[in-house]
Amino acid sequence: MQSETTAKIDLIKPTSFKFSAQYINHQTSVDKSYGYYFREDVALFEFFEGNEMRVSSLTEDFNEDFLRALLNYPMACLLYQKGYFLLHASAVVFENKVYLFPGPSMSGKSTLVSYLVKKGGKLITEDTAAISIHDDAAYISPAYPLIKISPEANAYIGLSKSSGINFPRDINSRRGHLLDKSSFTTSPQKIDFCIFPEWADSGSFFEKISFFTAMAKLLSSSPSLLSLSRSKEKDLLTANANFLKNVSTYIYKRDKSFSSLESLIESIRGLQR
Repeated sequence: MQSETTAKIDLIKPTSFKFSAQYINHQTSVDKSYGYYFREDVALFEFFEGNEMRVSSLTEDFNEDFLRALLNYPMACLLYQKGYFLLHASAVVFENKVYLFPGPSMSGKSTLVSYLVKKGGKLITEDTAAISIHDDAAYISPAYPLIKISPEANAYIGLSKSSGINFPRDINSRRGHLLDKSSFTTSPQKIDFCIFPEWADSGSFFEKISFFTAMAKLLSSSPSLLSLSRSKEKDLLTANANFLKNVSTYIYKRDKSFSSLESLIESIRGLQR
């Protein structure tokens, strides 16, 4: 994940330390000065004041899965320490507007940005959104030029002619597709619309939502940077509120058929700030 600031990453090769005796898989805790994230059979990631990540590897296989694990949640922890507002979200630039799609896994976020990229948009991020909030705007920093989608979604959208990169640890059996430079933005972008994708029984439509509904949905899209102290809860609520002051929020409901994507572009062109 790119950002305007840098951090040191130290890789410690496999050792005899038995971290599994101390941690459970995906155990994590992060505050502004120190944090850690344990990924079974991958590494213990430790974070120091947003300036350094120490990676105590539990494997000698530094493959695509290892790199993907490093670039997602651990990088999000570093960016949290640097003061970024984080969301589990995908984002894209399309026709000079920036659309952010927060939500849980399997809500169709990656499929939506894949479709818009194929139609001429530029990817910003596919998994974790790092956002800086100012008085009159919210800016999202670009991550890396890769999208993970199912083979079925790729077959319909035509994002890539290749079969993609296999990630054995991806429980949803998605494959990674690298984008060329023309399909990825490398600079921070001002967010115009925050759209929460939801599944519907049939059809597709957009619905503008209230501040309080959007707040609840944003909170459910925040990474689990445990444990949440009272000060961290207050900071999170403040960041969510400040973010919502600067963007327009909608729910986008559509059925699970890929053909429901065909009305997406016409619909987003009609959205109002």
